[in-house]
Amino acid sequence: MRAARPTKADVARLAKVSAATVSYVLNNVAGQTISAQTRAAVHAAAKELGYRPNLAARNLAVGASGVMLYIVPRIALGELLLEDRSARAPRRRALDAVRDR
Repeated sequence: MRAARPTKADVARLAKVSAATVSYVLNNVAGQTISAQTRAAVHAAAKELGYRPNLAARNLAVGASGVMLYIVPRIALGELLLEDRSARAPRRRALDAVRDR
């Protein structure tokens, strides 16, 4: 079983600061007065724990992922044609016919 990823709360515990302070430091939030010593402690704790931001959580909080989805009904990839499943049987028959030549 894999060990759980360290959280901001874990970093805060190790650095002996609040989770909000960890968030301010790691996100480099303007307008927050945080001493250089505290910033260094947070960065050291994050490095020691191997903390990485959870992008799924960040995207959920922000309300956007920055990913654009474009749906294409068919894409030709050389000899391979990808299309919706409803057309799978006729396509398979066509491919079998070409292969049997």
